[in-house]
Amino acid sequence: MKPSQIIDFCINVSDNLNRRYNIACHIRQYFQYLFETKILSERFDLFVPKFRRIRNQKVPLVLTGEEIKKAINKIDRSSANGKRAYAMFLLIISTGLRVSDIKNLKLENLDWENDRIQLVQTKTKQPISLKLFPAAGNAVWDWLQNARPKSDSQEVFLSVKGRRIGQPLSTATISNIIHDSLERADIKRLKSLEHSYGGHVLRHSLASGLLQSNVSIYEIKELLGHKQIQSTMIYLSVDEKRLRLCSLEIPEVNSIYYKK
Repeated sequence: MKPSQIIDFCINVSDNLNRRYNIACHIRQYFQYLFETKILSERFDLFVPKFRRIRNQKVPLVLTGEEIKKAINKIDRSSANGKRAYAMFLLIISTGLRVSDIKNLKLENLDWENDRIQLVQTKTKQPISLKLFPAAGNAVWDWLQNARPKSDSQEVFLSVKGRRIGQPLSTATISNIIHDSLERADIKRLKSLEHSYGGHVLRHSLASGLLQSNVSIYEIKELLGHKQIQSTMIYLSVDEKRLRLCSLEIPEVNSIYYKK
């Protein structure tokens, strides 16, 4: 085996940059193992090219303000299911909480006196303090007082029917609840998607809306609970106005460069 063969293979194995990155990592680790176990006497892992991993390739889907209002207005708040869905929807769209944090949100996390939500994020294990806005707070209060089953469980959101009544919900169930709420709004852009959509669409929409309102990317990072600013920077790709500010004017080309 020649080093040139390794390089050629890694470069041409795929047009997808992330797949090429992953394959090269596996090959490098395999060659390291072969050298360390003395199966190979040469360090072929040193010839494996290093590629940059491209993060956040997909531009996040965001909803307009009108689409969000349409989805909210379609939720039937006369039923227990509807009160729960309404409270979840408003919490996510106003605070940016992840579905996993909605699942693990406990009664003790609601600071009604100061209108705050205080919790440790499930994904990052980092504490966060968020403002509990009146609309979301009222929706949660309505759910707690008029629809939440009596239960020893401390989670805010519980199952309202069936054998699991009074038991905490799974993240999949919460995602489905948000999905169904958006589905009832009959938003054409969502109908064309080949995959399911849930709380992440509301988080994306909140972040994009804040960015368009001139909230700094660093403030949005803190609100969404991102560890790395790179995770938040993807929302710049959907902020058309700011992207236009970043564009450069094309200088006039001197006539001597024109082909005659």
